[in-house]
Amino acid sequence: MRRETPDIANSLKEFLPSVEQTERGCERVLQRLRTDRALKEDIYSDDLLGGLSRSSPRRWIAVTAAGLALLLISVAVFRRAHKDEISSSRSASEYLARLGRGAESGRAAQTARSNAGGVFEVVSVRPGDPSQGGGRGFGPQGCGGDIQVEPRRFVASNVTLYRLVAIGYGKDCIFLEQNGSLLLGGPEWIHSDGFVVQALMPASSPTYTRSQLDKGNAPQLQEMIGNLLTDRFKLSLRIETKDMPVYLLMSGTSKLVPSKEGDFPRGFVGIAGRGDRRSFHIIGGKKSMADLAQQLQDATLRTVIDRTGIAGEFTYDLQYAPSGGQVGADADGLSGPSLFTALQEQLGLTLEAARAPVPILVIDRAERPTEN
Repeated sequence: MRRETPDIANSLKEFLPSVEQTERGCERVLQRLRTDRALKEDIYSDDLLGGLSRSSPRRWIAVTAAGLALLLISVAVFRRAHKDEISSSRSASEYLARLGRGAESGRAAQTARSNAGGVFEVVSVRPGDPSQGGGRGFGPQGCGGDIQVEPRRFVASNVTLYRLVAIGYGKDCIFLEQNGSLLLGGPEWIHSDGFVVQALMPASSPTYTRSQLDKGNAPQLQEMIGNLLTDRFKLSLRIETKDMPVYLLMSGTSKLVPSKEGDFPRGFVGIAGRGDRRSFHIIGGKKSMADLAQQLQDATLRTVIDRTGIAGEFTYDLQYAPSGGQVGADADGLSGPSLFTALQEQLGLTLEAARAPVPILVIDRAERPTEN
């Protein structure tokens, strides 16, 4: 839709007097000047003319004449302005239009600079060392390798495209592999071929930690990784939503213990203990409810949505015996209550089964990158 250009001439008319108003004002002033009293009041009350003597008639006559001349000049100026109103309006409109076009160009340039801000300054991508197993490192096949995040540096060693997509879109790689329906498509090599990526971030980039990147809390770095994948791997990816089974983490009679100042941040999901005392633990230090939901997600292999509404950070050690399709259910000799019972008894929270829309990543295209 075309934006109308303001009419500067019409805007000025709101503040400036019309010709008729000016003439009436001049007439009133002239009437006052015809009386000696008004003349004397005007002269002696004026700071600039306060030094005039009452015994100097020539001086106040000269001042009167100068005032009349100024008034006549003002009338002539306003009449001329009234006659030239149309041409002035046209000129002002053209000028403001040029300003508008310049502003639009400036905004477009600013948008382009902003979009360009989501890229690395320098990027090196090359195949990983096959002797290191490509993507076969710690964790499932496609989630191995090593990730380093330093001020201004991002380094991925023998990391698969599958894992790069996961971190670029704020997802947990192992959880995606254990739930194969959450990241679909792409050629087979994205799960097995390892790559070495070394990238330098712009000087103005925020400083992130590896933990923030793993949790999807490094938005600008994630944007840079996503742009890198588009540019070097020719990645084409779309996000769909699918109604799937989930767990809702709900609050009950909370038994959570707030973290204290000086507590060490930690997190653990796995088996601990010896002999008959072996059990599955979900341990957290200085963890939020969103963090606990993430840990429960890793343990249950199902999306967990935090609905507790509880703020703050807490310390906990949830102990239970996994069952069904939960992680650790195939381990022998584990003791303890079920996850659902332990969560309610030990933390005062509940897990409720439900269905909800879940985002699905779908890869339409990916190519092996050429070496630098």
